[in-house]
Amino acid sequence: MNKNYLQSPQLCGDRIGLAKKALHTSIPADLPCRENEIEYVQQFLTTHILGKKGGSLYISGSPGTGKTAVVRHVLDKIQLENSENGKNLPYVPIFINCMNLGSPALVFELIGKELRFNCKPSEIKDKLRARVTSKSTKRVT
Repeated sequence: MNKNYLQSPQLCGDRIGLAKKALHTSIPADLPCRENEIEYVQQFLTTHILGKKGGSLYISGSPGTGKTAVVRHVLDKIQLENSENGKNLPYVPIFINCMNLGSPALVFELIGKELRFNCKPSEIKDKLRARVTSKSTKRVT
């Protein structure tokens, strides 16, 4: 019997997540009937990203109504506008569907993976805290 079939559920879950991420095509170029939401999200994100200001924006709604699509659309637009001006933006977008998590503590592990932290899961919270609170322009990894 092939040993690849005898893998832990965690490993299989990771592979399914990677497959979903790879197969998720793109955000539609046009998001009809979302102009007000796009404008609000764009104003908030532009103010906070370009102003290097912290902040929180809570977006809620039923599944499939375009929440993630609006945010991705706005981030892509901000990134495109700034790259055309020769600017690299100081952020790393991370999208986590918390409905797929078995535990709230896994949020930190997923963020650590996305930021490519090279550490044990138990060290991720401290690394995140250091990165967020650091006054240095050098990134904490």
